[in-house]
Amino acid sequence: MSLADALQRFVREHREDPALRVVRGTPQSDEMTELVPATPATHHARVVEGVALEQKPVPALAGSGFTHFLDGIQRSRVALIWHGVPVIWGYAAACVRERGADRLMRLAPGMSESREALIFPFAFAPPEELQRWGLACVDSSPMARVPEDADNPAYIRQYSLEMLGDLRRRLERTLLKRWLESSGERQWLLVDGELPDSEQEGGLRRVVGLIKSHQTRYFAGEEQRRLLELPEGQRTTVFQPHRHGYRPVYSWYLRLRDSAGQDQTFGLVRVEARADEETLRMAGEISGWLLAERTPLSLPDARWDRMIYPVRDCEQYLRSIAPTAVEMDARLQV
Repeated sequence: MSLADALQRFVREHREDPALRVVRGTPQSDEMTELVPATPATHHARVVEGVALEQKPVPALAGSGFTHFLDGIQRSRVALIWHGVPVIWGYAAACVRERGADRLMRLAPGMSESREALIFPFAFAPPEELQRWGLACVDSSPMARVPEDADNPAYIRQYSLEMLGDLRRRLERTLLKRWLESSGERQWLLVDGELPDSEQEGGLRRVVGLIKSHQTRYFAGEEQRRLLELPEGQRTTVFQPHRHGYRPVYSWYLRLRDSAGQDQTFGLVRVEARADEETLRMAGEISGWLLAERTPLSLPDARWDRMIYPVRDCEQYLRSIAPTAVEMDARLQV
């Protein structure tokens, strides 16, 4: 039985329960960042290609070496008020899409995962009755950072959304591990976002992360100016970000599109790869692959200047199979 079916049965049987309030018609969020904006931060980094952050031209390549692409999505909304606590319906999914010899994108065999649950702090609302009706529940209490605000409805929503983001990242890590165990020597995987820590033997070989947001700053002064004035088709030299508690990675910035007349981060992405000599040798070639991925355009997505089309393809596939707000409202109309 799906969560939506179980939720419909639960609501039908508890419609007179004063501890329950059904919430219908609330907006649905497709991304956690819409409700929980990332906080700007400054971190340290060490240049490992040369002695300072510099601009470097990228060789023009006819095609891309990337064969597989990993991304995830999440959807959420407040579905219930249970014992005075907002209960978030959360859906997370991830997939790996592969590009065939015919250039068409397909779902890689066995490379799709999803999870659906009601997310709320068990400390303030008992989960047992919900679970008795077959509803998957996840405790968001571990996300609470300020004990005195743990029962604040606004914080409850935020912590629940952060827990949903954590669930999505777990699905992505599961698929990454599966891909690493089954990939061939000529296959390369592009991950949307930062590379996670990996316990795989040999680390993240032939895996590249593509970061589209720039809330974290790694350089200041003259090096920051060079970075923000990076011309189209050029990259920075490679550096190693400081990531406390994570295995080291190498990174560099790449300008995918001309930013003339646009914001400084227009068309700017940050690339991550394994911290080794092979990455230093291949930084230019990997950058060339990414420039080759600029067509077709990822329109009408608002992030088209920084999003390559295969990543948009992943998102479109995942959204096509995800539950919708209309479906959830229909289940709650009892």
